[in-house]
Amino acid sequence: MGLLDMGSSASPAPYKPLNGDEKGMTTPISPLLTRLLSNGNVVGQGRKYLTEQVTPRTPQGRGALDDAAGQLQRVPSWEKLHANTQIHNCPHNEMSTSDGSFRSRVLSAVKPLQPGSNRTCVLTLAATALGSGVLALPYAFSHVGLMVGLLVLTLAACLSCVSLVILMVAARYTEAESFAALLALAAGSSKAGLVLDACLVIYGCTALLALLIFEGDFVPAILDAFGLPSLGRTLSIIGVAALAWPFVLPAKISALRYVAALSPFAILYVAGNVVVQTPAYYHEALLNDSKPVLWMFKPVQMLQALSIFVFSVMCHANAVPVVHILDRPSVARIVKVATYSNTCCWTLYVLIGVGGYLSFQGNVQGDFILNYPDDSKSMLCCRVMMAVVCFVGIPMNSGNCVMALQKLLAAAWQRNPEPEMEDRPLLFALLATVVLSIATVGAIHLTDVAKVISVAGGSLTTLQMFWIPAYVYWKILYPSQPRVFRICVLATMISAGVAGFSSVIATFAAAMQLI
Repeated sequence: MGLLDMGSSASPAPYKPLNGDEKGMTTPISPLLTRLLSNGNVVGQGRKYLTEQVTPRTPQGRGALDDAAGQLQRVPSWEKLHANTQIHNCPHNEMSTSDGSFRSRVLSAVKPLQPGSNRTCVLTLAATALGSGVLALPYAFSHVGLMVGLLVLTLAACLSCVSLVILMVAARYTEAESFAALLALAAGSSKAGLVLDACLVIYGCTALLALLIFEGDFVPAILDAFGLPSLGRTLSIIGVAALAWPFVLPAKISALRYVAALSPFAILYVAGNVVVQTPAYYHEALLNDSKPVLWMFKPVQMLQALSIFVFSVMCHANAVPVVHILDRPSVARIVKVATYSNTCCWTLYVLIGVGGYLSFQGNVQGDFILNYPDDSKSMLCCRVMMAVVCFVGIPMNSGNCVMALQKLLAAAWQRNPEPEMEDRPLLFALLATVVLSIATVGAIHLTDVAKVISVAGGSLTTLQMFWIPAYVYWKILYPSQPRVFRICVLATMISAGVAGFSSVIATFAAAMQLI
C-alpha cells in the first residue's frame, strides 16, 4: 500500500518544527519533567513527548545540524522526507472518531475491527510477539528475582517500543516496502538486504530448534495422560518432525495461518491457568520454607534474563508491513500502536512470569509447564494447546527461513545481491528438508530450551531489535532530530545491543566453566 490518498481538498497545514532553540539543537529537560509531574497520565505524557521528538524536522536550517550535508545522500532527499512528514502529520489526518467521553471510547473499543485501524495493527504486532518463548519467562525470573525481573522485563518492553517506532517511522516516510528494503536503503547498497536474509536463516533454524525441544517436552506427557504408550523424548521429536515434514515442503502454507491464530488464545489460556493456580502452589512452597527472592544482582544472569525477555517481545519482522496498512500513519498513531502492542505483551508476560516463578520459585524449569503434575487436566489442556501452537510454528518459521536461504544461494550463484528468483518447488522442498533435519538433530541433543532462547535473544533478536534499528536511525532519522534526543536514542540502542551480545558471550563462557 502506498501513501495516503492526497485527493482531499483540504491542504496540509504548515509543518511545525519541534520545540527547541532556533537551531533545533537542544531539547529542554525541565519542561518535560514539569509536564510529567503535573499530569497524572504519565504514560500518555511520555508518549506525547516521544511523538514530538521522532517527527522528522523541516529541512530549513539543516546546515546547522552535525554533518547533515551528506548524511541523507543514500536515502530519499530532505524534500521528500519532509513532504511525507507533512502529509501524514497534518491536522486533518489526526481527526478522531471519538469525542473523548467514556461512552464514546467504550463504543470505539468494541466496534468491529477494520483494516488499517489502530486495534488491528496492535493485535497483529502483539500476536507476532506471543509464542512459545513465554514458557521460559518464569525461568528468567528465577535467575534475577521478582523485582529485578519486573524491572528487566519492563526495560525490554520499552526498548522494543522505541525500536519499533524507529523502524515504522523510517519505513513510512521513506516509502520502504520491507525490512530488508529499509536496511538496504539506509546502507545505500542492496547487499545489506543479504545480511538480513542471513539473519533470518539462522533465526529460523534456532526457532525450529526451540519448537522441537518444546514438543519433546509436551508430547510424552500428553501421551501418558491419554493412556497411550510413551515414545520418549527422542522418538517424540522425530515423530513430530516427520508429521511436520509434508507441511514444510510447499513454499506457501496459507491454510495453516488460520490455525496460527490459536497462539494468542493459547497464551491467554496458559496465563489464566497460571494465575488461578499460583496461590495454591505458593502456599505449598511456604509450607516447605521456600520464599521467593526479590533482588538478585548477578550481571551475567541479568543479561541472560534480558535476552529471554527480548526474545519474547520480538515482533519487528512485521513492523514495516504493519505500518503500511495503518490508516493515517502519523507519528502519534505509530507511537500509539507500538506502545499498546508492547503493553499487551508486557501484561501477559507479567502474569505468566510472576505467577510461574511464585509457584515454583528456584525449582522452575526452562519450560515451566514441566513443573506442573501430568495428571492436571487444566495443564493438560495447556500442553495440548501449546503443542499445537509449536507444531504450526514449525512450517511457519521454516517457510521464511528457506525462502531467505534460497535467496542467499541464488545471490551467490548469480553473483548479484538482487538475484532473479525463480519458482523452484523441488529446490525449496530439498532445502526445507535439510533445515528441518538439522533442527531435529539439534533438538535431540539439546535439552535446555531456556539457554537456546537466551542465545537466540542475545544474538539474532538483538541484531534485529537494536543494531539494525540503530543503524537505520543513524542513517535516516538522526540528522533530523534534536541533539540531546538523538544522542540518547542512539546510545540506548547501542547499549542494548552490546548488552545482548555480552549475554551470549557470558552464556558460552559459563557453559565452558570460564566464569
